[in-house]
Amino acid sequence: MRRNDERYGALRQRVLDACLVMVRQGLVTGTSGNISARDPGADWVAVTPSGVPYDGMTPEDICIIDLLGRPIDGRHRPSSETPMHTLIYRELPGVLGVVHTHSPYALAFAVVGRPIPPVCIEAIISGTGIPVAQYALPSTEDIGRSALAALGSHHKAVLLQNHGVLTIGKDVEEAMALACKVEEAARVYHLALAVGEPVVLSDEQLREIAGLRRKKGNVPSST
Repeated sequence: MRRNDERYGALRQRVLDACLVMVRQGLVTGTSGNISARDPGADWVAVTPSGVPYDGMTPEDICIIDLLGRPIDGRHRPSSETPMHTLIYRELPGVLGVVHTHSPYALAFAVVGRPIPPVCIEAIISGTGIPVAQYALPSTEDIGRSALAALGSHHKAVLLQNHGVLTIGKDVEEAMALACKVEEAARVYHLALAVGEPVVLSDEQLREIAGLRRKKGNVPSST
């Protein structure tokens, strides 16, 4: 057995587990969306394959690539959005998980270019809500650059104009959890808009919530 086989297998399983969560939560349909995870301290990444249905996917289907997107191990072609994933890992060394979904409520706001403000706890992924990244051509590094610009120094989730959602995390599990929160925030915001004018949490209220979480030792990485 090659030295990295065990590490490849462990990270492949974590990516697959995140894929199954993504499907169960209705964040994708068909083979849309993609997920990756980087091995801590290593220059390789596990990323979902292109065109393989999630319901029949196995850990062995997950591709292993380097930080330039070049294949290292696997039997499939990596996701078409690999350039976006690898650019984020190269530019943000602390990021070890990236999730891209086409979840319907969030995508609706991405289509109209409307950020999701902090109207509820689920939307407090950062103090200023969930921004929209400028449109860029899919499957290129350009969309990664656009996402990085919108993420800035404190966001961990962005809407990709006319495309979907991108979340990052300290691991793939955090990135997946944030993707679920984005869709919940988008759904609540959509329903609130149908009822009336949503009340956005003030900066003072956001600071109070952040302070309470710190006091309880439950500091979300997104605040």
